[in-house]
Amino acid sequence: SSVLVAEDNSTSQWLMREMLSTLGCRHHLVGSGQEVIDELKANPSRYDLLLLDLHMPEVDGLAALRTIRAGGAGPAVQSIWIVALTAEVRLDQRELAFAGGLNDYVLKRAEASARQLIVIRLHIDMLYVLLSRAQQPGGGMRAETEGELLASFKILTAKYA
Repeated sequence: SSVLVAEDNSTSQWLMREMLSTLGCRHHLVGSGQEVIDELKANPSRYDLLLLDLHMPEVDGLAALRTIRAGGAGPAVQSIWIVALTAEVRLDQRELAFAGGLNDYVLKRAEASARQLIVIRLHIDMLYVLLSRAQQPGGGMRAETEGELLASFKILTAKYA
């Protein structure tokens, strides 16, 4: 899987890089909502998943989310799986994000046990993306996607079973 990470904090960028490397994901980091939109426009078929910080400079995560869902980053990415990664715990913020088209919402935490839960949650999101991408018009699954799924399950079970 290939993941676009939108995060402006260097410590959080490092943490995301480590987590995604642990999961075996290709990833690219950007630091603002505008950079997310620009990257998706420039590379519409590169990413399977967008991890989006909701509070960033220039264009914040909610504005970027609305722009993507409205087609402002191109029609090919309008339905990309988007997960908010945020320290924000306000219910109204969460409701706004889901109303704007967010697929999942994960709280950032610094403790080791919380980081482990974030990795598991992101892994589940990526498996969902792979499964939805794997479906062929006549049924069945593409062989390369089946291999990715099996590798993902092996990583998940080896680390957390």
